[in-house]
Amino acid sequence: MPVSSKCVLAALALLQLGCAALVEFPDDPQLVDEGPWRCLTDPVKQPHPTAATAHVRLPVCDVLLGCSTPLTGLTGKLCAKLDPGCGSPLPNSVAYANGVFSFDVPTGTLGFDGYLQVTAPAAPCNDHDVFGDASSALCGLLPQCDLTAPDASCFMPTYAPSLRFFNPPIVADADLPALSIATMATSLAIGRATGGTLEPSKGSLLVTAKDCDGVGAEGITLALVEPQDGETRLLYTENGLLSTARRETDTSGIGVFVGATPGYINVVARDSAGLRIGGVGAQIVAGATSYALLFPSP
Repeated sequence: MPVSSKCVLAALALLQLGCAALVEFPDDPQLVDEGPWRCLTDPVKQPHPTAATAHVRLPVCDVLLGCSTPLTGLTGKLCAKLDPGCGSPLPNSVAYANGVFSFDVPTGTLGFDGYLQVTAPAAPCNDHDVFGDASSALCGLLPQCDLTAPDASCFMPTYAPSLRFFNPPIVADADLPALSIATMATSLAIGRATGGTLEPSKGSLLVTAKDCDGVGAEGITLALVEPQDGETRLLYTENGLLSTARRETDTSGIGVFVGATPGYINVVARDSAGLRIGGVGAQIVAGATSYALLFPSP
């Protein structure tokens, strides 16, 4: 895995050759960190907002099908970071067209660090045209549903509800990378493939760790700061798929906590030597997937 690399100042060689009198090199040349974690010792200061609001564009795509066909019927709400389930959404208007959410956020003094709650239209759980072979299993997740007399209790969202957290906070107009969300059928299949189940009372958190260059951080381990019950599992991706064997991030930097108890949780990232390279927090909501970026922070 990549680790922090150190390169000796070129001046050191000259100094050893007696060139210090010719060029004003320091008497005690230091190692300079030029690796992917250099910003831990020389952090980049978070810019401050220059306007009261910022305009944001966020594409949303299917995790399997990509962005070639825009998803239809999605709606979004802006929510405060500590508002579980978006019980008191912000009054800001959120528009959705051609697969892209667009909205303005209040920047305050430090930027907007809340989240966008994304929901999809619902369909009867036994609608085979919508859910395919997963229909019967998805209906089994709705104990109040009586298929002999189906009503609203038999409806299932076509895509898993999603919470996209903004870290670092939004301080200026931004075109954000696409958010990839999964259909309920895909979520069920992923759960089975990784030896688990789709538990409606639990939630998931997908964390993408980035290095100082803003690319996926490889070789990082993630952990919850406050341990949960034994049902919470951590999976890492390998070649685009969740792996039950992998114990650290691949080049994508992605780790997924599944079966997490609803509430606010904090995640810490460490390198192979156990050095803390960053942390991030997010709300877990029952039946939903939360998404957060984790950047290096001392």
